[in-house]
Amino acid sequence: MIFAQATDNQSLLVFPNADAAIAYCEGIDVAEDGWRFWASFGEPLEAVFSTPASRGRFLVSSGVYTLVPGSDTEALPLQQSIAGIRILEPNPFFDTVASVQNYLSQSGSVKHGGA
Repeated sequence: MIFAQATDNQSLLVFPNADAAIAYCEGIDVAEDGWRFWASFGEPLEAVFSTPASRGRFLVSSGVYTLVPGSDTEALPLQQSIAGIRILEPNPFFDTVASVQNYLSQSGSVKHGGA
């Protein structure tokens, strides 16, 4: 599962996998900081471009990117970023932002050895 935040309207989208997130989130917008990504337990992800996105006078190229574990030590986990989410886009996994928060708190306990 991949979480993606559209930074323009602070909405959260939930995708079943990275391929679905990459197919939806255009590289040009990703390159211009239009999206933030997290893995299934809320760990920050970053986009790494193998072909750069570019915007010319008449042509826009979305480039080609993959999502990898974040190396930016300032990137916050989704658990700490979720307060800024205004909208949860319809998805088959969660009904509300609160249900995402609940999932993240439970998965964080499991990931860190809790019950």
